[in-house]
Amino acid sequence: MEIIKVTKTFRNGSITKYLVLYEEVCTKEFAEDCADDWCAKEGNGVNYGYTWEWEFVKDKEEIKEAISKEIDSVTKEIRVLQDKRDKLFTYHKKS
Repeated sequence: MEIIKVTKTFRNGSITKYLVLYEEVCTKEFAEDCADDWCAKEGNGVNYGYTWEWEFVKDKEEIKEAISKEIDSVTKEIRVLQDKRDKLFTYHKKS
């Protein structure tokens, strides 16, 4: 597992995102592809263009913070899926 820090710069500013890469072996090419994908999906800079750069995170505090945010995000995703499952069970019992 690796953490990368992606900074996307566009006309009106910049945004930084930490990406958690779950692969056991993470190449520079794979990390670059992940950074490129995130930048393409992130909406800023679509009209006037943007540049981006990335780096592997080595600072332990940054890593801890990125992992903590990823845990929160995954926990929210799990709750959403559990709610959907519960609604499906409820609907299935009615039919």
